[in-house]
Amino acid sequence: MLKASWKKNDKRANWLIISFSIIVFLIVTALGRVHLQVDLGFDVHVFAFANAIINSVVAVLLIAALWVVRKGNYELHKKIMLVAMVLSILFLVSYICHHLFAGDTRFGGSGGLKTFYYIILLHIFLWRVSFSRLFYLPPIVAL
Repeated sequence: MLKASWKKNDKRANWLIISFSIIVFLIVTALGRVHLQVDLGFDVHVFAFANAIINSVVAVLLIAALWVVRKGNYELHKKIMLVAMVLSILFLVSYICHHLFAGDTRFGGSGGLKTFYYIILLHIFLWRVSFSRLFYLPPIVAL
């Protein structure tokens, strides 16, 4: 079996996770107040397209990682997860660039479509809650 890099509930890992989460939260929150009026020479919405592609690739990688770890291939699981993490960082950079250069985009729909849109956005909050709880639950539950 592959030796763990960090022990479960490692104080250093918890400190890094909490610090990174706070920093990312503050950056994303600040994005609502900052908009750079710069001509980059291309359509800045290409970042949104890149975000969609990156998210799709990461979703496939996470499913693949789950599949290989269930088969007991821990080395391949680790490599797939590292690629997914690097792509997630790339997504964050692209997300920040999109919001810096394109500004805020408000949803223009109404009625049931608007309700559906906001339900989809709820995943951000739910992910944050579930991700944070993962590191503070007893070991049996956090598997």
